Amino acid sequence: MTIDQVRAFKELRPMKRLAFLLSGTLLFVLLATSCIEEDSTQTDTPPTAISVATPTSVPVDPATATPEPTHTALPTATPTPAPPTPTLEPPTHTPEPPTPTPEPPTPTPEPPTPTPEPIVKSFSDEFVQNSLVRVRAYIDDYSYYIGTGVIIRREGQEYVITNRHVVEDRDDIRIIGKAYGFARPQSIAIDLEYDVAILTPTINQQRLDVSDYGLELAARDANPPSTAWFGLFRNNAADITHVAPATYCDTTTVRGIESWVYDLTTFRGTSGSPIINSQGHLIAVHWGILSGRDTCREAGRDPAKGYVSVGESYSVPVHAIHSLFDDIAKEDAGGESDS
Repeated sequence: MTIDQVRAFKELRPMKRLAFLLSGTLLFVLLATSCIEEDSTQTDTPPTAISVATPTSVPVDPATATPEPTHTALPTATPTPAPPTPTLEPPTHTPEPPTPTPEPPTPTPEPPTPTPEPIVKSFSDEFVQNSLVRVRAYIDDYSYYIGTGVIIRREGQEYVITNRHVVEDRDDIRIIGKAYGFARPQSIAIDLEYDVAILTPTINQQRLDVSDYGLELAARDANPPSTAWFGLFRNNAADITHVAPATYCDTTTVRGIESWVYDLTTFRGTSGSPIINSQGHLIAVHWGILSGRDTCREAGRDPAKGYVSVGESYSVPVHAIHSLFDDIAKEDAGGESDS
């Protein structure tokens, strides 16, 4: 054996050792890989790839080196998604109907207050107010007595009815009202027994149509109505008038003169005010009050029925007014008056 052969043989032995080492290493890698595959079937966690690095201290002949298998990463198992947790919806709640609030009981209406006997359509407060006049009896240019009067129509003629004591012994009489504006009497007729007077006015400034004023006399034999209306001025102004209800109380005599008594409070300046029945006819003329007398209460009116006697009005009955007109007619005919 030559020296070159011996040297080649010595070099070959280390190579065999190297080849043996590589073979063992490869075998170990294959065994480890098979174990990892078995474990991957038992768990969802992918195994960590093991790579064996080629030692850098050992030279490798590319011509004789055994190629290492290329490592393919194991597929990662896709986990099956868990079913979504169902959202719990609240149970459908049927609301209970609200408890109705009880309504307060409807109050029982009180019975209406009884009204006086109705007046016919041809008669109204306004008609009475248009028929009222102020009667002024002057003492001098600055002082005078105040009374009330009412216009009536009789046989186509207009007259003013008032009290005797308002105009008696007065030379300057003036009549003021809506119908006339201002007037003076042409003539004055007075009754010496009853407190009543009849004036025939001179109309020089007529403001209203004749259909808007002027009452008629009730019948001569008319009885006093239980319910009547009282036309009066509320104060001393000539254009503020009022129609108030009046209740008949009694018929009495004052100094031997018959008077009809009505329950009504009056005051100064209402002398000569008309008392009117439900047909709008003049039934009496107020002449005054009497102190210390309470005829209405003496007549037995029942306070429990709402009656309150606050005053009394004494009035001239309608038949006395008719008698005075009879005297005027006799004088116009040339005869003598009974008054």
